[in-house]
Amino acid sequence: MQVGMDGRPAMAPQRGASIVAIKFWTEYQPDESGTLMPFDKVEFAPVGRTSSTIRDRVARLIKNDPSTWDALARPYEHWKKGEVAPTEGTPLSAWPGISEGQIGALKAMHIRTVEDLATCPDSALDRLMGGRGLQAAAQAFVNNAEPAAAARRIADLEAKLAAQGDQIAELLAAQAVKPRRGRPPKDRDGDAGEGDDE
Repeated sequence: MQVGMDGRPAMAPQRGASIVAIKFWTEYQPDESGTLMPFDKVEFAPVGRTSSTIRDRVARLIKNDPSTWDALARPYEHWKKGEVAPTEGTPLSAWPGISEGQIGALKAMHIRTVEDLATCPDSALDRLMGGRGLQAAAQAFVNNAEPAAAARRIADLEAKLAAQGDQIAELLAAQAVKPRRGRPPKDRDGDAGEGDDE
């Protein structure tokens, strides 16, 4: 049975809902011989809910709830390696135009990134003053992030091409200035050049 932080049964997240891992840990249970056997557990929550967190065994989620496990697999791999799982998306604190108070309120709802806010259920934002306006701004930010990144890549490439063009021009100029070695070239008529009038 899935249990919330208050000890009461927690609602299971809706299929396709965004899930955020809160923590992982290992517990031990004796087997028939009395040997303590480890098993991993996870606490997670649907994005946009403040009170409902769910605790469950990792093995059970892998076997019985693959859609939920898909959202938890990557943070779990990082936890197993002793690493902190990276935040996927733009952290709220890196987003201009949002206050510390709003960041705190959103984090309490398990909304950690601008992308989480942009895709959060509308009902979750009713409790947050200005929540729908924030979500609209987050959606605009996410929709414009890709074109802005593409524009930066294009500008970088243009700068590199300009630098390469300058290098090519310098090389060609240096090559044109060098004196030629060896015999002077023959005229088109086959003459050896000017000093053969004898």
